[in-house]
Amino acid sequence: MKKKLSYVEKELFERELNRLIQLRKQINETTSPYLPQLDSQIDLLKNVLEESEMDIKISFNSLEKQ
Repeated sequence: MKKKLSYVEKELFERELNRLIQLRKQINETTSPYLPQLDSQIDLLKNVLEESEMDIKISFNSLEKQ
């Protein structure tokens, strides 16, 4: 069973995602060996946040139908 993110958790994930995206932009032109790992972390955070948004929409839609 998936655990829904709390507001605080969601904020922390979003901040970390933004920080990683900024870091990615800064080192974009380099040949850093860390780029693939950084891209993976960004993708992971995006997926977690997207799933959380989906859960919120599904919950909201089911409440609307009641």
